[in-house]
Amino acid sequence: MDKQKYILETSMKLFMKYGIRAITMDRISDELGISKRTIYELFRDKDDLIYQAIRHFAREKKKETEKLVQDSENVIHTIFQLATHQAVQMREVNPQFAHDLKKYHARVFRILSEDEEMRDYSLTRKFLNNGMKQGLFRTDLDMDIVNKFLHLLIDKAFGHETDPALEKYSHRELFDNIFLTYIRGISTEKGIQLLDECRSSVKLEF
Repeated sequence: MDKQKYILETSMKLFMKYGIRAITMDRISDELGISKRTIYELFRDKDDLIYQAIRHFAREKKKETEKLVQDSENVIHTIFQLATHQAVQMREVNPQFAHDLKKYHARVFRILSEDEEMRDYSLTRKFLNNGMKQGLFRTDLDMDIVNKFLHLLIDKAFGHETDPALEKYSHRELFDNIFLTYIRGISTEKGIQLLDECRSSVKLEF
């Protein structure tokens, strides 16, 4: 593993475990066993490190998602596989992480929010197209609109733009009542049947 990647991945693990504010550049230096000078040769400041660490993390997660989409027998199963992975990840992330990013690193948060690479429309469009080919999603809908609203829904309910009005609800409640309801609305009868089967058989602990 190259030095920059090692710094990014170690820093991200620390940020997610303890929150961003609690992790100083000195702490990262000690954890890595390298000098702060070496870190600053690769990153301008802590904001730059945070930004690059989150982008690197997102790219790695994208690769995992692409593999799941490619290997899964159908898109409904993929939804629950992704939800299971997400549930595990959420349990590993300190809630302080998102709070610190928004409050103490607002510029980084804003840049990430506006970064189109953080929203991979092409991947979700492929997912939707696969669902139509498999006879699980309706073919009478404008999938460009469906795709864009899907991203909006995810951002508002689960992502970095979470609506304050939804914060009192658990991720499981949001998943069941908003996300699955939306998927149900774009599904065929065959898709709805499979969705209901997965919903009753897959246990998710957000």
